[in-house]
Amino acid sequence: MSELRDSLAEDYRLCKDRKRRSALQERLAQIKRLLFWEVSKHERGLQTSRARIFALLTEVRAILTACERLTAEYFPGLKILFQSDAIVLNQLNLNATRSVDEHNKIADCIGANGNKLFGIKLAGRREKIEENAIDQAVEKRVASIVAFAKSEV
Repeated sequence: MSELRDSLAEDYRLCKDRKRRSALQERLAQIKRLLFWEVSKHERGLQTSRARIFALLTEVRAILTACERLTAEYFPGLKILFQSDAIVLNQLNLNATRSVDEHNKIADCIGANGNKLFGIKLAGRREKIEENAIDQAVEKRVASIVAFAKSEV
């Protein structure tokens, strides 16, 4: 699409006929609007995916950490009370971490090649998932899970 836009822009630059220039200018504006709409749609999808991945990874890590802390407090010497749960949670954690890595690769690719791919400035409109943000969210969630579990005991 950006090649078509570039080719039309070149035609517009070289064209001397006023009507043809006007038609080319309108076509260029339509292509630019379409590209912007498509990029915006993909950015919204990327941000939605980012939020889902972040929430999943936070919840999985929080549950795993809370289980370990509660087990250590009430059953000293055990790492986790239910090993089968730990296996599943560790697998979910691994999958979510992989999703974070893939999301960050896509964000880096868009940041590095966005202008080439879409012909539209994308800087600042894509976000990576930072480990610090995940760790902070996990600690808050763990505190609430542990507090809830202790209040129920």
